[in-house]
Amino acid sequence: MGWCDANETFIREPESGTDTNTTGDEDFIDSPGYPDLNLPQLNCSLSIVAKSHKRVVLTIIDFDLDDFGEEFCKFDNYLSVDLGQSKTVQLCGSLNTRNIFIGQQFISYGNTMKVHYITSTSLVTMQSKRGFRFSYRFADTTARISSLMELSAAQTGKVANLNYPHECPNDYHIYLKAEISHQIELRLPRLTYMKINDGPR
Repeated sequence: MGWCDANETFIREPESGTDTNTTGDEDFIDSPGYPDLNLPQLNCSLSIVAKSHKRVVLTIIDFDLDDFGEEFCKFDNYLSVDLGQSKTVQLCGSLNTRNIFIGQQFISYGNTMKVHYITSTSLVTMQSKRGFRFSYRFADTTARISSLMELSAAQTGKVANLNYPHECPNDYHIYLKAEISHQIELRLPRLTYMKINDGPR
């Protein structure tokens, strides 16, 4: 979609259709040029607006902006997700860095989520990168939110709650999926409460 053609673009949930207590159908947001290259010199915003009694759920499908981790998020080549209530999460790096996972999710605190995308001025730096793909959907405020994060072989990193470092909605479930013949090792530094189930769900 050409959402980066203007400085700011809006996607609004259609007023028509059923209004049930479900998470609804998914649609997708691609960075300009995805998946062939990550275009340089971009500075654009996209606001996703749900109905007043719903929230926006954003899920990482693919993410490949640069080879650096979160310590470089304050520079170029990053994506900022405004969750509402003055709470923002910044994403940079790629699926090969430590803390970005396929299936990682973010949910708005109100009915609007804003994505702000900044890229470098260097075309050479961007040509080898895919950019990003997210899915988004509109969820009723009472719907249970679950994340399925897919881990690549030998991948290490920090798995955090939804919207980390901000507060997480109640009754939130995370499922971790490794490649066949691989196991998952979790080390828990601190937490309030967590229940771990082993095996298929």
